[in-house]
Amino acid sequence: LDQDSGQPRSDEEVKRAQYYRSQFEALNISHSRSTILMDFQHLREYDDLLADAVVDKYFRLEPYIKNALSSIYVRYIQDGSLENIDRKDIWVAFYNLPKVLKVR
Repeated sequence: LDQDSGQPRSDEEVKRAQYYRSQFEALNISHSRSTILMDFQHLREYDDLLADAVVDKYFRLEPYIKNALSSIYVRYIQDGSLENIDRKDIWVAFYNLPKVLKVR
């Protein structure tokens, strides 16, 4: 997305925006679903510095990421309406990461 206008810059970005919007719409339909799947390479192409921060400091950034996802959900899916807000915890699961780390 263009960082000034928020509008997609290319056909590929339009497809990506539709992909993520469809995930948010699915959250609105399914009350049991609460996770957005994000291709890490999309994040890397959008902002390399942010992608590095997510890899290096995910647990520190996680509350901010969840808050941003929740705000997007309210703004775009619930049309910014403050009435009957379904304020749900929204999680992100990244795939296509550059490296795999063992949890323990």
